[in-house]
Amino acid sequence: EVSLLVMMLLLSGGSGGTPSPAAPVASPLAPVPAAPMVAGCSGLEHCADSAESLRSLVHNASVDAMLIRLPEGANIDLGGYALELRGSVTLRIESSGFGAWLDAGQRSRVASVRDGASLSIVNVHLAHGLVEDESGGCILVEDGGTLRMEKSVLLGCEAVASRPIDPGFPEIRGGVAAADAHGGTIASLGSAVELIDTRIERSLAVDGAAIFCLGGSLSLLRSTIRDSAASREGGAIALVSASNATLRGVSLDNNTAFLGGGALYLADASRLMLVDSFVTRCEAGTVGGALMLEGDATAVLRDSRVDLCSAATGGGAAVDASRLEMHNSSMTSNRASESGGGVSIAGG
Repeated sequence: EVSLLVMMLLLSGGSGGTPSPAAPVASPLAPVPAAPMVAGCSGLEHCADSAESLRSLVHNASVDAMLIRLPEGANIDLGGYALELRGSVTLRIESSGFGAWLDAGQRSRVASVRDGASLSIVNVHLAHGLVEDESGGCILVEDGGTLRMEKSVLLGCEAVASRPIDPGFPEIRGGVAAADAHGGTIASLGSAVELIDTRIERSLAVDGAAIFCLGGSLSLLRSTIRDSAASREGGAIALVSASNATLRGVSLDNNTAFLGGGALYLADASRLMLVDSFVTRCEAGTVGGALMLEGDATAVLRDSRVDLCSAATGGGAAVDASRLEMHNSSMTSNRASESGGGVSIAGG
């Protein structure tokens, strides 16, 4: 299981310590070569099996929807340069069979989607994105961007802080805090994210270890987040600034937060609908082993279960001046070392 020791490691810069000074803090813009002919693409238009050919196609994407195909089994090292989408661009990247991998090698994030751009990724897997003092270790979506992923795996992505963080101050309520290292896999800032049949594993961040959503929308369908850790709140997902999320058929398993919300953290009038889902084996160091709600947040659970979670207070959930509804749902075998083995309620 992920232990609280992982949290302390993250406070000093991530699972492997402070990133090497050679690792770029912000992904620089790589030179864009002319798109070469790609072997193994069988003459298909817009096919890539290298970072250079992929980056060239992304660079040349226009307002017309473009489809880029990656050969099955391709493992593309991005070489320290993230893919950048901006403006009125609609892009779809897909592969067949067992899919293809895009590996950032802990030298950059995989992609950023900004200024209304739209990115769809199908059967393409992403690995080892890393940013320092930024959000979105694997993918950053901001300023009205849209991300849709289907049948994908996101593995080992991190958003780390370059200096030790006081886990108690400041909290993330009201926006991004001083250490802007949120969303180890995905950060959505005023944008929309949708994941279908997708799995996220081994994410690290200060807040929202796997997904951090600030003032945006999030939809997960038949997806899994597991083995992830936040050094403050939201071992799997953090929702702040009136974000809205719907999770259906989702599993959140073995996630940990050093402070609150071992799986889910909601604040600032954010809203969550959890349907036909499971939250299991999650842990928080202080409050809300599975869920922590504060600041007029609302969570509605339907046909869902919260099992085997733990915290000092509120082993299943901690609710502070917020609303928790449960319909045909259960919290069982959760524990608290101090009070509220099931649910802790404060603030009226």
